[in-house]
Amino acid sequence: MYSTCPQCYSQFAITQDDLDFYEKVSPVIAGKKYLIPEPTLCPPCRQQRRMARRNERKLYNRKCNFSGKQIISIYSSDSPYKVYESKIWWSDEIDAKQYGQSFDFSRPFFEQFYELQQQVPRPSLFNKTVENSEYSNHADQLKSCYLIMNGGLCENCMYGNWIVSAKDCVDCSYIEGCELCYETSYSVNCYNCHFSIHCENCSDSTFLYDCKSVQHCTMCVGLRNKEYCILNQQYSKEEYEQKLTALQLHSFNRLQSAKEQFQELLLKAPHRSQFIVNSENCSGENIYNCRNAEQCFYVHNSQDTKYCYNSLGITDGYDVYETGMECELQIETHAMNRSKNVGFSSASYDNSNIWYCDLCHNSQNLFGCIGLKGEKYCILNKQYSKEEYEILVPQIIVHMQATGEWGEFFPIPHAPFSYNETLANEAFPMTKEAVLAKSWLWHEDKLGSTYQGEVVKVPDTSAEATDTFIEKILTCEKCQKHYRLIKQELNFYREHLIPIPHCCIECRHRHRTAETNRITLFSRNCAKCKKTIETTYPPTAPEVIYCEDCYLRHTY
Repeated sequence: MYSTCPQCYSQFAITQDDLDFYEKVSPVIAGKKYLIPEPTLCPPCRQQRRMARRNERKLYNRKCNFSGKQIISIYSSDSPYKVYESKIWWSDEIDAKQYGQSFDFSRPFFEQFYELQQQVPRPSLFNKTVENSEYSNHADQLKSCYLIMNGGLCENCMYGNWIVSAKDCVDCSYIEGCELCYETSYSVNCYNCHFSIHCENCSDSTFLYDCKSVQHCTMCVGLRNKEYCILNQQYSKEEYEQKLTALQLHSFNRLQSAKEQFQELLLKAPHRSQFIVNSENCSGENIYNCRNAEQCFYVHNSQDTKYCYNSLGITDGYDVYETGMECELQIETHAMNRSKNVGFSSASYDNSNIWYCDLCHNSQNLFGCIGLKGEKYCILNKQYSKEEYEILVPQIIVHMQATGEWGEFFPIPHAPFSYNETLANEAFPMTKEAVLAKSWLWHEDKLGSTYQGEVVKVPDTSAEATDTFIEKILTCEKCQKHYRLIKQELNFYREHLIPIPHCCIECRHRHRTAETNRITLFSRNCAKCKKTIETTYPPTAPEVIYCEDCYLRHTY
């Protein structure tokens, strides 16, 4: 059957398999199952709603509401929320149950949850287990990392987003198992690769696209098991080294010329319609080692999923965003790790049987709770016995069914961030006027550039920069905002003969984001055999797109 989305007015399908899944993940309380209804919003609008709760990159200076100390936070100083320094928030000094309240059956659930949300302290940055990585956000198990936004199991990494099990990587996005990589995206198990996209098991290479098991290659597309190639042309080791030296990629100006040449090559070379690797019965993009993943985008090591985005290791999940590592039976969740039987919840790790919760950890059997750690049988942060919990939660669900709230994720107007602070505005960009017309929040950035010092010229090579260069204030060539290098960063550029970037980290991030397609599948024809295919490249895109069969014949 088909339904019409009340937000964007598009039609979307709801299949019998969907209904069966909603029944499968519906909560069972005291032996009775409370069915999750079919969704009202279309899949993209549901994803937009989840993304509106995620400020991943916007950082502010503000005071901790607990200690008064000046801190870095994802909440601005004019945010209405209580914000505690992360290490204080995680300490035993904070017991969020003190804010517990009784449920009022005369009022909607979301209204009461929003009131509780404004009372319970929130951590300044969302990181759980980090060491010497205080300036990272949405992070778990980091060591000596700096400005890693959305990462886990990483060491000595800087300026990355969605990086997992990485070491000594800088300015990378969506990488897993990589080391010594720079400006590399959507790649796995790569070593010492720079300016590369969609690569696997590659090493000691620069400017690669869709290459597997190649080493010592430069400006190549679609290579497999190759060595010593430039522009897809084979050379001897000696010839390769001579030509690579002649390219002078350690020079910023020569590097820009090489980038332009590589972009020209990308427009001419065939592209595969979808990156689905070692997977079965899957649709979407950037799917690795998965089975039965439908309409999923950048999902690894998962099975029986649909409408999942940026997820690792999930089984039985629908409408899941930024969830990973040992997750099972989830519906409409954001930022979950090691959790089972979870629905309509956000930013919570190591839980089971929690519903409509936010910032809860190491807990079980919670409903409508915020900021609890190591608790069970709580509703709106108020403690109950097991018997009381199993009587009251079904009553609340019935109440939510009557108000139309049961089965809906948290509304965007109740998100703890303004729309333009979140990744929703990155994936679904809107103007200030359009956002305010929906009664959503918009944040005016009051930070202006007051620096009037010398205009610093960035040297052509990093070797020309002295140790004191990290004291200089640089001006981004794209947005004109100021930025600085840190010592570890400059050392990385010098060691790997990489020119110092002329743009700030946000402009570099936006450039990497622009190089990838949006989370939408389009119908177009294979440029070779003309059959109809699904791809994230819209029909108007200039790239040459092949179906999987034609691409494999071309590549192998």
